Amino acid sequence: MKKVFAIVFSAAALLLGTQAHAQLSFGAGWLNSTEITKYTSGDPDKTNLNGLYLGGQYNLNVVEGFGVAPGVYFSTLFDRRNNGEAIYGTFKNERETYREFSFNIPINLNYTFEFGRDFNLFVYAGPVFQIAFSSKGSYEASAGTYEASAGMGTFVQSTGKYTLNYFDGKLYGPDNKEVGTLFEGGITNPFNIYLGGGVGIQAGDIQVIIGYDHSMLNFAKVKDWSTSRSQIKVGIGFSF
Repeated sequence: MKKVFAIVFSAAALLLGTQAHAQLSFGAGWLNSTEITKYTSGDPDKTNLNGLYLGGQYNLNVVEGFGVAPGVYFSTLFDRRNNGEAIYGTFKNERETYREFSFNIPINLNYTFEFGRDFNLFVYAGPVFQIAFSSKGSYEASAGTYEASAGMGTFVQSTGKYTLNYFDGKLYGPDNKEVGTLFEGGITNPFNIYLGGGVGIQAGDIQVIIGYDHSMLNFAKVKDWSTSRSQIKVGIGFSF
């Protein structure tokens, strides 16, 4: 993590002493995320999620071809699972709809190759600081009793819709009232850091981008769990 912050501060110091040309761009696209949770025993769980992102960046051209692009974008990930595929197997006989909403702050270094007046190829790499403000699973459950184990609670479950907050581990019933705590202290941390990069082309004011990010932190809160995430993003943007 120290290396990541060192890169960010070095880039900022470089910008302070440079007359930079700036370019503003906005974009949106598709996300495909793979989340892997490892345990002290047993096989790891692998979860695939899809989503969307929307945001912009401010590219500062430091020297010919080389730039630094801080930005901000909103992202959402979602998935729907049945029975045994539901995250962490919270209930018996269930269907889960998982949704996550986050703000992301990328700080990318980039280099542009010009192939003509209106056609460029560029590559970029850098950290992405993520702060999730909502991470919840909604369950349509059948009747049954959930068995306690490894920090999880025990309660009688009835048919209906339940919502699990992944940040604090609390469960809410069909009437939106808290019915118990499945994981003391929560399941996942809302803060994460990714490191990644990508490639793109720009024709006139239109950009097409393909990128890959991998998380640098274990964002699981549960003891003896280790959770990481990698994601591919494909998007289109417009520069001004």
